[in-house]
Amino acid sequence: MTLVLAAILLVALLLLAGLFGPRVVRAAAPTLRRTPRLAVLAMLGTLAAWLAGVAAIGPMLAWRAMGHDVALSGPSGAVCRRCLAAADPWALGGGFDAVGPTVLLALPVLLLGAVVAVSMLVSSRGRAPALHEAGSALRRAGRARTVLGFRVTVVGDSHPVAYSLPARHCGIVISQRLIDEFSDDELLAVLTHENAHLRQKHHLVLALTGGIGRRLRWVPLITAIAEAVPHYLEIAADDAARRRTGTPALARALLKLGESGRTPAPAAPAPHAAPLALHAAGVDRIRHLTARRGSPGGTAAALALTGTALLLVGGAAVVHLPYALAVIAGCAQT
Repeated sequence: MTLVLAAILLVALLLLAGLFGPRVVRAAAPTLRRTPRLAVLAMLGTLAAWLAGVAAIGPMLAWRAMGHDVALSGPSGAVCRRCLAAADPWALGGGFDAVGPTVLLALPVLLLGAVVAVSMLVSSRGRAPALHEAGSALRRAGRARTVLGFRVTVVGDSHPVAYSLPARHCGIVISQRLIDEFSDDELLAVLTHENAHLRQKHHLVLALTGGIGRRLRWVPLITAIAEAVPHYLEIAADDAARRRTGTPALARALLKLGESGRTPAPAAPAPHAAPLALHAAGVDRIRHLTARRGSPGGTAAALALTGTALLLVGGAAVVHLPYALAVIAGCAQT
């Protein structure tokens, strides 16, 4: 009965987090914006904890369904029975001999792993040709230069624009108009912002959350996380620029880019460049630069988000960790 209750509690927590998590994610924003890189880690950790919790349901039910009587004969069957006996924290036993429940041990883990792997593969394969083509076009149309110590590609455009593609696909791209119109400190703020995207591997984070978010968009929590992560990555890049050039220079640069009304880019695929482009600057970004304090409500929501993730991790660890420890202890030895 203890196992049944634990399974019910885990499923209930997964449903509550999946359905009502977006409200917590939004409410926590005022506090999370203060530490954007930590916020991204919190988002990724919550995503991983929810997936691990879902993957734990199958093995937990398998303990209840078949105890330690795995329907395999010979040495393999003995190994599986020994692993189950060592891993089962409730030591139920007394299950029934059937092949069907055995599949429950691995199916959820394999299914979720396949979803994540396929999402990353499809996302990578879908983006790579477009990014390669964009990078090649930018190198042909623009010219490589070193501006204020940063290696960039300068393109011709009637508006000031700045964005970054992955380093192997051209990296930082700015327009000549931006160089002409921006002061040195404003230009340095823009370049530091875009370099932070490259240095902190923001493109990889977006590929991960975007790929999983598209495949599991029917889960509100995952959709909310996929939508929130780009926002925190932009703030993290803003903070890097602010630390180097100061808030006034960055704020002026953001305002100028926002006033231009120009989205990237003359030769680059906007869907890939837009999440990392300064053109997204607006009132919210300026407000973040000038008001650094979070609200009590935001702090409470951030704590609630952290607590939920820890509960999910704990619930998943109760199931996954005993299996890992059983294997480490040598149950796989025939």
